[in-house]
Parts: sequence; structure tokens; C-alpha cells
Amino acid sequence: MRLSWDRLLWGVVFYGKNDKEGMMLGSLWAFSPEDIQKTFWAGEPTRALLFMTRRQAADWCRAMNDKSRRHGWKFRPVRVRETVRPVKP
Repeated sequence: MRLSWDRLLWGVVFYGKNDKEGMMLGSLWAFSPEDIQKTFWAGEPTRALLFMTRRQAADWCRAMNDKSRRHGWKFRPVRVRETVRPVKP
């Protein structure tokens, strides 16, 4: 039985107008403002904004860069590793 997974995905780093270091974005960035409280189940944790392919992440970043150019914000796709495994008691 397989009790863990380890997969390479794509995430997004956000840079504010004067940021030298970016920050990884969470999944709430994928929702519109009216959906900001969206959860699928009680106790759902916050998660990184993840994409299966670089192209999907780059397309999302391109759309966000176009929308936020006037704010001086930048979005960049980055390779990430998602690892989930049980914790031994």
C-alpha cells in the first residue's frame, strides 16, 4: 500500500511593487472576490496555488500580469514539490 505521494508541480510567486523577495501564492488567488470565502469542506486547510504543467501556470501568470500591470505587481511560475505522508506517532 502506498501511504505517501511526492509530485512535481508548478506554483506561483508574487512580487509586489518594491519586493525583492516574492511570496508563494495560496489557492484563494484562484477565486474571484465574491468567492473568497469558498471552501469545499469544513476544516479545509489553506493550500498553495498549484498547476499540473508549466504552461498552465505561465498562462495564469500572464493573465494576472496583464491585469495588475498598473499596480507594479509581477507573477512568476516556479517549480514546486508537493509531498504528503503520514506522521508516525
